[in-house]
Amino acid sequence: SILRDKPELRDVFEGFRFYKNVLAYNSATLMATPGLYGGYDYVPSSMNKKSTIPLKDKHNEALLLMPRILTEQAGFDAIMTDSSWGNYKNPSDMTFIESYDKIKTDRLYIKYSDYTEKMLGLPVLTESLENAIIRNLLWMSLFRETPVVLREVIYYRGTYFNPNAVNDSDKFFDWYAGLYCLPVLTDFNALENSFIMITNETTHQEFDSKSLDIIDTNNLSYPNSMHYKENVISLETIGSWFELMKENQVYDNTRIIIVSDHGIGQGELAKDGYDIPYLKDFSKDFLHPLLLYKDFSATGEIQTDMTFMTTADVPTLVLDGIVENPVNPFTGNSVDSKAKSAGVYVTTDTGLWSPENSKSEYIFTVPDDSWYHVKDNIFIDSNWTQEVPQ
Repeated sequence: SILRDKPELRDVFEGFRFYKNVLAYNSATLMATPGLYGGYDYVPSSMNKKSTIPLKDKHNEALLLMPRILTEQAGFDAIMTDSSWGNYKNPSDMTFIESYDKIKTDRLYIKYSDYTEKMLGLPVLTESLENAIIRNLLWMSLFRETPVVLREVIYYRGTYFNPNAVNDSDKFFDWYAGLYCLPVLTDFNALENSFIMITNETTHQEFDSKSLDIIDTNNLSYPNSMHYKENVISLETIGSWFELMKENQVYDNTRIIIVSDHGIGQGELAKDGYDIPYLKDFSKDFLHPLLLYKDFSATGEIQTDMTFMTTADVPTLVLDGIVENPVNPFTGNSVDSKAKSAGVYVTTDTGLWSPENSKSEYIFTVPDDSWYHVKDNIFIDSNWTQEVPQ
C-alpha cells in the first residue's frame, strides 16, 4: 500500500525483498523482541524451557547474540542503539554490554530532537510537555504517598492515567529525530566491517504526525490511520539515508534488514490477506510484522516473497555467508532457521508488556489457551492450531 501511495520509493528501495508471510511471537515488545535479536533459542517457548535462568539474563543474551558473533567470529566492529528492554529497563539500560570492548552503544532517542526541530524549522514542541509536567507533579506527589503495592497502578506505564500521553508529539518526535539524523551521523571511513543495530520506535507512537508537516501525507490510502502515516514517514526518512549510501558507493556492499517486532492489529489493513483475521477476539495482525531484506549487491525493483518467515529468522539473514556455521556463544547451539520447519509456537497473551507483569522471574507466565502453533502460511486459518508447546 505504501509503495502504491509513494511510487518513488520503489527506486529508493532497490534490491529489497518484502517478506509478506512473516510471523511475530507476541503482540508486546517484551516477549516479541528476544527471538528477533537472538533467533530461535529466544522465542517465548524456548525461553520458558530454560526455566532456571532469569528472564532478564536470557533477554540480555538475545540482545548480544548478533554483535557477539560478528565481533568474535567474523572480525566486525558493532554498535547498538536503544536496544529494547536492555537489562529489563525501559528506556533500555545497556550497561551489561560494557564488558564487550568491540561492541559500542549509543542512544538516539531524544538526543537529536532539538537539532532536528531547528533543521526542519519547526516550533519547539514544549507546550504538551509543560502541561504534562504541571499535571504529573500532582500525580507524582500522590504516587510517593501511596503504598508500594499500589504504585504501579497509579504510575500506569509512566502516563499517570493521562489519556493524552500516548498522543504526545514530543515522544513521536524524540524517536523520529533519530531516523532523520542518520545521514548526519554516518561517515564512510570505517577500516573494519561494521554491524549497526538500530532500534527505533517512531512507528509505535499513536500521534497524528500530519500536524508536524514533516512530509506530504495527503492522498494516502488510509488517511485516518496514524500508524499508517508513521510507517510512510519512517520509510521515506530511512530512504533518504539509503540515497546517501548510494551516493557514497556503499549501498551495494551493505546488507540491510528492516524489521518490526510485532504488527499493529487494528485498522482496515488488519484484515488484509487473511481468510479469517481473528483468533476469538485477538487480531492476527498483531503478530504480522514488517520484514524487508536487501542482500549485498541486490538490484532490481522490490519483490514480494511469500516464503514462511518469522522474526527469529533475522539472525540467520544477518549472518548468512558471513559466518560459517555460527554458534550461539551462550548456549553452544547452532544459529539457523531449522526450528521453524514443522511450525512455531506463538502466544496471544497481552498481559506481559512489562517485566513487572510477570508472576515469575524465570518464565513467561501466559495462559495455556493463549498458545498457538502456526505453520507454512499465516493467512490460512487452518495453519493456526491452539496448542501448548511441550
